[in-house]
Amino acid sequence: VLRKSAQSGGWTDLLDGAWPALAPVFGASPYLASLARRRPDSLRTILDSEPAPRLGAVLAQTAAAADVDMDAAPTVLRDLKADLHLLAALCDLGGVWGLDEVTGALTRFADEALKSALVLAARSEVERGGLVVVGAGDPGPVPGFFCIAMGKHGAFELNYSSDIDICVFYEPAVMPVGADAEPQVVAVRLAKAIVRLLQDRTEDGYVFRTDLRLRPDPGSTPLAVSVDAALSYYESVGQNWERAAFIKARAVAGDMVAAANFLDELEPFVWRRNLDFGAISDIHSIKRQIHAHKVDERLDAPGADLKLGRAGIREIEFFVQTQQLILGGRQRELRSPRTLDALAALCAAGHVDPAAAADLTRAYGDLRALEHR
Repeated sequence: VLRKSAQSGGWTDLLDGAWPALAPVFGASPYLASLARRRPDSLRTILDSEPAPRLGAVLAQTAAAADVDMDAAPTVLRDLKADLHLLAALCDLGGVWGLDEVTGALTRFADEALKSALVLAARSEVERGGLVVVGAGDPGPVPGFFCIAMGKHGAFELNYSSDIDICVFYEPAVMPVGADAEPQVVAVRLAKAIVRLLQDRTEDGYVFRTDLRLRPDPGSTPLAVSVDAALSYYESVGQNWERAAFIKARAVAGDMVAAANFLDELEPFVWRRNLDFGAISDIHSIKRQIHAHKVDERLDAPGADLKLGRAGIREIEFFVQTQQLILGGRQRELRSPRTLDALAALCAAGHVDPAAAADLTRAYGDLRALEHR
């Protein structure tokens, strides 16, 4: 298929020159081989472009997806994700990009896809009378409504198969709802529309699995939570695992001013100057809960779990985040959402032995690379 496309398109020399590097990749990865077969023009563009401008073009097209028809948008976004994966994987496997460039590219695409999904959802609400206008600029398409990226999405650490964790909040008095519309109803419809655009599976797959379960009390709250209700929850009954989750929180889509103010309001909840013994015990319980889900603790190949198992990715992340919770209230320089940046800061501040920090850094890079493979 690729050969025929190259011959008809006049890029046989380009394909032949790259084939010694491409052949083992496509031979080992049915997924990448299928992307190249289905989208040969994308492969040609990747081979004939510098990586950074090509990434910029994919991100620009993803942002422009906000202007397409609502029904066509999921297909457009899925095609762009395929282009992004092919680009990132070839740069990854070819040694052109390191871990930060790969996870950064995957995360930036997720950001743009989420922003476009919100614009499309907002336009749909205007058409049905739920909103009176689609906004622009810092207030976003829906003033008072915003999405917070959590976990690896918030920290620019996504992998190829990551879902995206987001929390959706809104300020009822700010949202430009229609005369007969309720802000909560509109906010929940917006959240559902975003998830549907990104997550619904068709014959072409899906864009992102989207998880909203990190919101306050997800078993009894709507998909979108008002800012006042969220702040009241965190101030009164917020848990230590939620404090840990918000270390990686980042405003990603919607009203960026309202989102920044919300995260500022949460700072005393996340970063406490004094940590009591009950909180430290609770942090230990988080670790026990992680291991409760892992029956097989072997380190040999049949039992190894790169993410959740012993000496795995989650253990390194957990170690760093617990040190941040204990020490970050008094030392602002320890608050980076990124695992390796935070580990380096802990080492520089004298809280982690340099040799241990070097071992953890090397192991984290190796494990994330294996996870991607």
